[in-house]
Amino acid sequence: MKKGIAILLGIMLLAGCSSNEVEEPEPTKNDATEIITPEESPENADDGNEEARDTENIADDSNNADASEVATKNDPLKDFPEFDALVDNIDLAVYQGVVETDNKGTRVILFEDEKGHKEYKSIFVKHDNRLKIVQFKDDGLLYNEIVK
Repeated sequence: MKKGIAILLGIMLLAGCSSNEVEEPEPTKNDATEIITPEESPENADDGNEEARDTENIADDSNNADASEVATKNDPLKDFPEFDALVDNIDLAVYQGVVETDNKGTRVILFEDEKGHKEYKSIFVKHDNRLKIVQFKDDGLLYNEIVK
């Protein structure tokens, strides 16, 4: 009888100490000072756009790009809601957009010249539809508004 009570108390102790909840890791800050969780991190993002990223990384070697080359160079960016604001603030004939991060919270695009020097960075917060455009050298923050 004592063994049965001891076993029953042991099972109740184990059941009381265990929990079905999974602890979530703490959110971290990335270099753009946006809080992201590990599920949203670029390392864990597998959105199937590897082919699109490969085409975005191809640099245009000609110094005098015509309109058709400019259109194909930044063609993957046309589907994004922030494209019109990017066109207004960045000369896309000179700079090529490379999608650095695209997860469910933010999209970061770096714009580089034909030599590969990064000149601009756009940060689009999808939940708020807020776009920030930063110029690395001179002016700093160029644009910080909600995209409609």
